[in-house]
Amino acid sequence: MDSVLRHLPALYETVFRLSITLVATLVAVCALSLSLLGPARAVAGASVARSRKRIAERIAWLQSGLRASCTPDQQLCEMNREVRECQAALKAVRQTSGRIGVRGAVLYPGGFFICAAVLSKMAGNASMPPARPSPAGLLVFLPFIVGIALLVRALLSFRDISRLSLPDLDLIDDAGSTAWEVGKCARIRIKAFLHKGMGLRSVQIILLVPPTCKLTKSVPLWTMPADDPLTPGYHVLGSRVRDVRTWAPIEWVIDDLQPTVAGRLQLYYAVEGHAYSTALQIIQVDAH
Repeated sequence: MDSVLRHLPALYETVFRLSITLVATLVAVCALSLSLLGPARAVAGASVARSRKRIAERIAWLQSGLRASCTPDQQLCEMNREVRECQAALKAVRQTSGRIGVRGAVLYPGGFFICAAVLSKMAGNASMPPARPSPAGLLVFLPFIVGIALLVRALLSFRDISRLSLPDLDLIDDAGSTAWEVGKCARIRIKAFLHKGMGLRSVQIILLVPPTCKLTKSVPLWTMPADDPLTPGYHVLGSRVRDVRTWAPIEWVIDDLQPTVAGRLQLYYAVEGHAYSTALQIIQVDAH
């Protein structure tokens, strides 16, 4: 303990210099906060709107099943669990967007750093010889530690907001029926809408159609090689290139797919966009 007390004046000077340096770096943090605050609020608002819509749709679905269900307690538990999960997600998004504001990312850490600089300077002057350092002087480090914790939390929130801003799509496909008739045209509807983020540029839906399915109107972009291990000879169709926004999902309907032979058909589709792509999704139908 005595050795620690002997080094307190040097520690006070170190805390003072670090606090002043960190206060200066908060200028850059302030600029980053202001640049991200608008997108963060937009992301938070979009997440809140999507979560509320998800809660409303889920509750409506559960209520419709509740009337015909023999176990209402299970349905109510499922409804409560869904609401709690969405509420937790909304709370996390709001807290994250609040931490990167000027108050949470600059004012609070800066206030503690200034307090640490003032206290460490006062304590350093008071502990100069012939005065003897006191153990109570260790409390001077408390505002510095709190300021560091708040700054780290703000920087982690910047990372979380960046992750929330990355776009991601949900895909829905509808083949109309799992059984198609040979020689008759069938229809597939594919819809892509934002699950996360604010938008995605230059999005195109790609559909791979097997060679046993004739295209009566559509013109393929290209045809896969016959020796392709997954999709040999498949015709590749592409939708119109569009931008996806929270309020503007894209939907593509292909209504000229005509099976030529009976049997199982496997169609694949994926979505490609600017610096974004999804894995191949499979649609299986039976032709008879």
